[in-house]
Amino acid sequence: VFCVWLFFLVGGLFGVDPFGVGVGVGGGEWQIGCGSAMNESGGCCAMPVSREKVAPAPYTIPMLNIRAAGKTFQSRGRAAGHTAARSTATLRPVDLTIADGEFVSLIGPSGCGKSTLLNMIAGIVPVSCGVIEHDGHAVTGANTRAGYMTQQDSLLPWRTAAENIALPLVIRGVPRDQMDARVAEMLALAGLKNFGGHYPSELSGGMRKRVALAQCLAYQPGTLLLDEPFGALDAQLKLLMQAELMRIWEADKIIACKS
Repeated sequence: VFCVWLFFLVGGLFGVDPFGVGVGVGGGEWQIGCGSAMNESGGCCAMPVSREKVAPAPYTIPMLNIRAAGKTFQSRGRAAGHTAARSTATLRPVDLTIADGEFVSLIGPSGCGKSTLLNMIAGIVPVSCGVIEHDGHAVTGANTRAGYMTQQDSLLPWRTAAENIALPLVIRGVPRDQMDARVAEMLALAGLKNFGGHYPSELSGGMRKRVALAQCLAYQPGTLLLDEPFGALDAQLKLLMQAELMRIWEADKIIACKS
């Protein structure tokens, strides 16, 4: 028993997860969590968590606190000549605590519930059980404190790069002068200073991804959710975009969750 706990202690101090249960040190306390999900065949598959920039610090309220949050989808289908209700456990209860400034990756096979968890954090999909708290507030609807970059390109083709970046600011009623200054700042941050007037069809795949990322950052969310944002890019461009993401994350010092 002593050897096992010593292994946990050494592994936690050096950021090593010896048994794949999410052991680490963060926020000045031990953090041990295990996430699991139902795969498409109904079996349980592990969803390990990879962390960056975790260091001991005085205890504070976590930016993101997930307690036994799970999702079960209800559907109706016909069987044996009559309509019957069916339930599919997409995500088994997950516990996860993320501190301010952390970069966390959710790793697992297709269908294990990574996107579902991000959707629940964003407030797009309600939880079936448990609680998700973001910045001390329970997520019960659309989470406007988080920016969400989905797998699919969501840029509006009739708006320029600058206009797409400005869209969340327009929705929030930000004054024009402040909006223009913020858009210019985001274009420079994304390395697109000279492409603000271009439409999505006039930009490369990597440039469109950078516009989408800048759009998420435009209204300064406390958390950035990324659902396989570079999955459709080729290997070389994917590496470049990942490096670009790390550069922007370091500049803005926000919490980031990537599946």
